[in-house]
Amino acid sequence: MKILSVRLKNINSLKGEHFIAFHLPPFTDSGLFAITGATGAGKSSILDAITLALYGWAPRFNRDSPLEIMSYHTADCLAEVEFNVKEKVYRSKWSIHRSRGKLDGEIQQPKMELIDVEKNEILESKKTEVINRVTEITGLDYFRFLRSVMLAQGDFAAFLKADERTRGELLEKITGTAIYTQLSKRAFEKQKEKKQRLDQLEAQLDTSRLLSPEQTEQYQHQISINKDAISSLNKELETLTLQMQWLETMEVLRKKAIQLTFELEQAHATKANHQADFNKYAIHLQTIPLQPLYREIELLQSQAQQLEEELAHIKVLIPDLTSQKEAKSVILQHSQTKLAEAKQLWDTTLPLLEQTNDLDKELIALQEQYKKKRSEFVLLQEEASSLQAKALQCNTRLQHLQNQHAQVHSYIHSHAQDACLEAEFSLIEQNIQALYSAAKEIAAKTKEAEKAIKPIYINDENIIKHPPGIHPAFAGSRTE
Repeated sequence: MKILSVRLKNINSLKGEHFIAFHLPPFTDSGLFAITGATGAGKSSILDAITLALYGWAPRFNRDSPLEIMSYHTADCLAEVEFNVKEKVYRSKWSIHRSRGKLDGEIQQPKMELIDVEKNEILESKKTEVINRVTEITGLDYFRFLRSVMLAQGDFAAFLKADERTRGELLEKITGTAIYTQLSKRAFEKQKEKKQRLDQLEAQLDTSRLLSPEQTEQYQHQISINKDAISSLNKELETLTLQMQWLETMEVLRKKAIQLTFELEQAHATKANHQADFNKYAIHLQTIPLQPLYREIELLQSQAQQLEEELAHIKVLIPDLTSQKEAKSVILQHSQTKLAEAKQLWDTTLPLLEQTNDLDKELIALQEQYKKKRSEFVLLQEEASSLQAKALQCNTRLQHLQNQHAQVHSYIHSHAQDACLEAEFSLIEQNIQALYSAAKEIAAKTKEAEKAIKPIYINDENIIKHPPGIHPAFAGSRTE
């Protein structure tokens, strides 16, 4: 089947009447062409017109709603296709119109016609009969037509995904190679028939009773004839088998050639669709040697822009930095003044620090003396404690003796007649005087011990406040 021309009127976005002759130049000058255009330009409407003219149905629209096919604000629409099958030309026509030709008229039922162009004869004029006759002539019903001759948008994958048997049948219909399949079927059937006949004869031979010599000779002659016939048939069968295998191989090769041709056309179409990309790629190849220089220019531009941004940032920061510099200058002058004062103070205190080292040495010696005095102090404390205990005992005894003395005086005064006891009284008074002397001596030693202990306490407090190595006079300066 080959589509020769398409005539359409008011089909979807293609308003008005249009005619495309595929059998005339420039289409005949090229084996491949593409239907291109912007969205809504009417590319799919041309394909819709082909299926409408042949089968009264467009895949994009509802079969029961022809109003969707007609262009808006029109009263009629038409789709007509001339096609060639086995060197015969047919014209299939589909049309629809509104009642009385008015824009607001009711939609009438679609009409279809199939015409033999050479005889100018109407073959069918009813829609169902036209569709059946087109299917009979082309060998393709509506769905096979969509999967083979005219793949609708997105339906190419459906053809490729169809099972092998379905694709084989479609390719046979398209290429006209169904005759080879029929020949292979006839050869197989003939071989099967001869094989059955041979089996029947052999079965009859096995079941036959003994024959007379004449019959035997006759049957042997018949068997010889049959064997020759069988041999001839076997040779014919082998020949037919080889022919069938050759035909099957040819069929496979034809199908493969058709598929490869189709894929090649698709590849050419893809290449044509991406020609702009190929041109861009060629320009890209030409610019590859310049890419390092372009990258270097971009890098320099980026660095220049970055430097400009940094310069602008620095200009913004200059006033703040200037004020900070002035403040830092004031601080620096103040610090320099402080440094000069510190240097002067250092020069002044350096001799004192040297004296401090000498005093530290003296302090170490004093610490050693302190330890010794501390030991002596502990001993003196113990001795003073002992002396105090003794003094307490002496005071107690003295108090006791004084009480006795008073009693004695009182007794003597009241007992004058006991004057003979005066000598004993003098002895007692001597003992009392001795005790007084001992008590005074103990008190004196206690005071001496206290005097000796007091400097040690003072020295101990100074050491606690000022540890060894820091003289009290220079404690503050050493801390700084």
